[in-house]
Amino acid sequence: MKFNCGPTKEERKEERKARLSDWHRFFCIWPRRVGYRDCRWLEWIERKRGEYPWIWEYRARSCDRDEPWSVADVDTDPIESWSNKDNV
Repeated sequence: MKFNCGPTKEERKEERKARLSDWHRFFCIWPRRVGYRDCRWLEWIERKRGEYPWIWEYRARSCDRDEPWSVADVDTDPIESWSNKDNV
């Protein structure tokens, strides 16, 4: 019987390397420098793999994305949406 076992280990490694070489979302739990005198912590930023596997490049979230990343990006006030309006 012949069936597809999926990609090989080397193919998966190349796919992952290609995926991480593009800018992608990243939630930083440690402070990261995203620009000159600009550090971010506990928020969504973007990162990509640099020339070497242990080197990462970070940048602040670009504004041209359509999707909201956090509650602060949504137009509604989070306090109003969480509060119980019947008890006010």
